Amino acid sequence: MDELLGLLDDLESDLTSLGMLPEEHTFVNLMTDVVAENFSEVWDSQGAAIGEFWNGRTLVKSGNLRGSYSSPTRLRVSVQGDTITFGSNVSYAPYVNDMYTFQGITQSTSGKVSGIVDKWLQENAKLQWN
Repeated sequence: MDELLGLLDDLESDLTSLGMLPEEHTFVNLMTDVVAENFSEVWDSQGAAIGEFWNGRTLVKSGNLRGSYSSPTRLRVSVQGDTITFGSNVSYAPYVNDMYTFQGITQSTSGKVSGIVDKWLQENAKLQWN
């Protein structure tokens, strides 16, 4: 998750300097879909996709926690100022994440995020690099 936050921070920095944070719903929806796919990949691999290794059966009693992260319609998304935050609406999620790390970015997600950012910048920004 730190890597994803880093990518988003870089994007926010570039767009804030341009005065154009991507507040449009299309951008946030695309990011939400990619983040939910990322969580699915992490859970499917029992953490291996982000270099963690845990017994996934320990985490799946009702499926509620996994679903809260891996379903785009259940993933908690908030946009405040120049920050997009993704998380779970399950009250015990932070405690479980202290025992098993399931927040991280996979290689495939990193490429997808870069693609979304590149496309958004091409369509919505006039960039000049000095």
